Amino acid sequence: MIDELFRQVAARHRTRTAVRAWDGELTYDELHRRVDRLAHRLRQAGTVEGAVVGVHLPRSAAAVVGLLAILRAGAAYVALDERYPPERRDAILRDAAVDLVLTTATGASALPPGCRALVVADTDADDGPAGSPTAPVGP
Repeated sequence: MIDELFRQVAARHRTRTAVRAWDGELTYDELHRRVDRLAHRLRQAGTVEGAVVGVHLPRSAAAVVGLLAILRAGAAYVALDERYPPERRDAILRDAAVDLVLTTATGASALPPGCRALVVADTDADDGPAGSPTAPVGP
C-alpha cells in the first residue's frame, strides 16, 4: 500500500523534491530509481516476501531510500537506532528474526557476528538494474 501510494505520487511529481536531508536532496524521480535499484539488491541478497530486514542507518535520504526499498522488495523492516547499546540492538535482531541489515560500512562493523549486512552508500545510486523487482505487495 505505501509503495503503491509512493509510485502514484512519484509519477505525478517527478521533478519535485521528495526528500531533503543533511546528506542531500532527491527528486521523486531520483528517489524512485534509487528505491528500485536497492530493492533489486535486496532481492539478490536473498530477501523474500515477508522477510524482516533491519535498518541501521542514520536519519538521512539514504534511510528513506532503504525503508521504501524494503517495502518494494516485499519485506518488513525493523529500525535500529545507532544510539542503542549493543545488547539492546542484538536482542531486537534476535527477537525479530532479522535476516539482513541495511547499514553503512561503519555500522556493519558494529553488528553482532553472523549478522548479514548489506552496505548502502550514495555510490549505489546508479548501479544495478532499473525497474521494480516485484509486483506490488499487499499489507
